[in-house]
Amino acid sequence: MESRAARGYLDLLVALGWLALAAAVTALSLDGIVRLVLLAPTTVFVPGYALVSLVYPTAGSPPDGSTIGPTGTGLRKAFSRGNHAIGGVERIALAVVWSFVIVPSVALGVHFSPFPIETQPIQIGVFGVTFVLLVGAFVSRARQSADERFAPTVPSLPGVSGRSSGLGHSSSGLGTSTASAGRSWSQALLVVSLLVLASSVGYALVAPPANDGFTELYVQSGDVSNETTSLYPSTLVRGETQPFEFGVTNREGSSVEYSYVVAFQRIDRPDSATGSAGTNQSGSGNSSVEVIAQTEVDRGEFELADGETRNVTARVTPQTTGDDLRVVALVYRGDPPSDPSVENAYRSLRLPVDVTASDGSGTNDSALGAPRGDR
Repeated sequence: MESRAARGYLDLLVALGWLALAAAVTALSLDGIVRLVLLAPTTVFVPGYALVSLVYPTAGSPPDGSTIGPTGTGLRKAFSRGNHAIGGVERIALAVVWSFVIVPSVALGVHFSPFPIETQPIQIGVFGVTFVLLVGAFVSRARQSADERFAPTVPSLPGVSGRSSGLGHSSSGLGTSTASAGRSWSQALLVVSLLVLASSVGYALVAPPANDGFTELYVQSGDVSNETTSLYPSTLVRGETQPFEFGVTNREGSSVEYSYVVAFQRIDRPDSATGSAGTNQSGSGNSSVEVIAQTEVDRGEFELADGETRNVTARVTPQTTGDDLRVVALVYRGDPPSDPSVENAYRSLRLPVDVTASDGSGTNDSALGAPRGDR
């Protein structure tokens, strides 16, 4: 009697401890196998098990044919409020099924709440609902007598002995051992199938997301209307200063120290090469363009928290004319190299420009920086 009373809350205590560990993993943002092992059960099993424990606080097993009778007259009595009880195998199966109901319901609730539909609010909601259900399960079992209270037991293989116990389910009798064994194995197969399905879904829910962090680099276009022909100043006048505004947004998932270099370049682009004005790139795919000369316009550094944006204004004063010119913005994580280029930049922005003389003539001179190699 005392042993059964002591076991009466063991499964609920384990579930509560598991829930606490899962909450700690979430709070500490741990990744890897620890996150998977602790969070997967709290997504695909523990919430449903807490609900099943709340609804079915007593021990027993569902009725079989001998209980129900050929006409089913005993069905109402077998499942009456005073008799509702299920065995251990059925508890596991129902726990998986009800977890698939509870978790989406929590996600739906988050959708209609002021909080965004993200992993953390949903996990907090699942933890909260599961905790409330577990507390309710404790209270529900405490209201039952020690003899009727569900008490988990260590399951044994059916057919090995005259007694088979599975998380509270017990049966005896040599004449029914074969049928009971077949029923137990079919139930076990159902549970295993549900757990495999649940584990695949649970892994997708709790596995740490891939590192898809990135940094946005874009030109600030200002007001855009139907008459806008370019998102940046594409036509400049020699000797006149023109501001170029760039935006940098940190989407890396953590704080990052950036540096930037803005340069004015004369390039030689073969006819087969196509431009990519305004494209945010990492520097690849530009080997066909030769940078003949380059003048550095501006450089600086700053630190951005995740999700923060910094606007940079570089003032370009061209001293040459032509249609083979461009302004490049190069962004680096950390300090820039001694020879900044599109190829070694973490993010780059290339903006082709035409520079004319103040009198409107297209005289081309080479009053730009020193020649450079392929860039």
